Amino acid sequence: IAKGISSVRADISAHLSYKIAASALHTIVHKGRYGVKETLVITVVMRKGYLKKSLLLHFRRLNGYKFNHIKKDKDRPVKNFRAYYALPKNSWTPILAEHFWIHTQLPCCLSFRRAKAYCNGPNYVSLIGHCTVCNSQFKGNISEKPLGNSRVLMQCEYIVSYSFKKRRLIGPAKEKATEAIFGEGLSCETYRERKAERLIKEGGPNPAILPSGNALRSLKFRNNEMRKRHSDVLVALTLMRQEEDYMNTLHNMGIHPFFIHYYSSEQIHLYRNYTKNVSHPILIIDATGLVVKSFKKFGNEKTNPIFLYQALAYDQRKKYGFTVTNMLSEKHTNLMIFSWLSEWLNSNFQPPKETVCDMSLALLSTITRSFKQYSSLKDYINVCADLF
Repeated sequence: IAKGISSVRADISAHLSYKIAASALHTIVHKGRYGVKETLVITVVMRKGYLKKSLLLHFRRLNGYKFNHIKKDKDRPVKNFRAYYALPKNSWTPILAEHFWIHTQLPCCLSFRRAKAYCNGPNYVSLIGHCTVCNSQFKGNISEKPLGNSRVLMQCEYIVSYSFKKRRLIGPAKEKATEAIFGEGLSCETYRERKAERLIKEGGPNPAILPSGNALRSLKFRNNEMRKRHSDVLVALTLMRQEEDYMNTLHNMGIHPFFIHYYSSEQIHLYRNYTKNVSHPILIIDATGLVVKSFKKFGNEKTNPIFLYQALAYDQRKKYGFTVTNMLSEKHTNLMIFSWLSEWLNSNFQPPKETVCDMSLALLSTITRSFKQYSSLKDYINVCADLF
């Protein structure tokens, strides 16, 4: 009894005004329901030998292509398998992409995959590559297993279409960029320029393996976000003040308005030795904006522009200077600067005999009150004028 919907069953279904579907007719006849086989005088003779032989012949006809469908059947699990190794994820593709650029100087952005290593077979490693922009195709084979720490020769086939697109920054390339930016302190553009000097010849095309400036800045931003103790700046600073590394560095802190004083014990020790060894200690104080970004306090109110206040001691004999104390503040009044310098002077050392700053009235007034016995800048100017 043939399976599926035949024209005969379709005609019978139409004759019955489609009260019974054609597929339902097949099920009724095949299962022998309602005594339909006796009514139609259908006899079923089962012969074991014939059935076994027919199944064997049918099985042999399924060899080759059709046999693959039986392999994929979940009810018939395949017991035979072929073992292979895979190259480490996200570690070999940047290396292969760099060698591809060095040998071809083509800006195509190939995505490599299916890197399988077989212990037994015609090729030890085989892989393919594809570019989603220009549909370029790449195929590479390593015929023999190489020795440890030795160079590898790969036979490559490449169908070229020549299109330009940047590769993703992953694996060793990402690790090198992160180490250069955060470990060596290079800027994103400096790292990109150094890499371009090594890869690009004069007048040559821009390689796909050279990361863009935007990609490097995004990498730097994501790493900075991951290193934060908390997404909120004030909560993160509070957590840092409780840590042993910053307990003696972060001092007074306020929220409304935001300010924080920070200086380490090493800075105090250096300045104390400096004042003992120098007869005329000099202190330079300056305030700089656009160094620290404004942020939202607990996700609601945004701070005013934040200035970095810095005090620098300068040794005229050795011709070098070093920072002794800092403050970040969104409020720039005399009282705010005076509280910063007064807190720093409580560390029990000699105040400077000469202080240098710009023409800021807030700094001039604060320096007069902090390091001299005069209560205001006006009184100090009058005393100086009387000397002349």
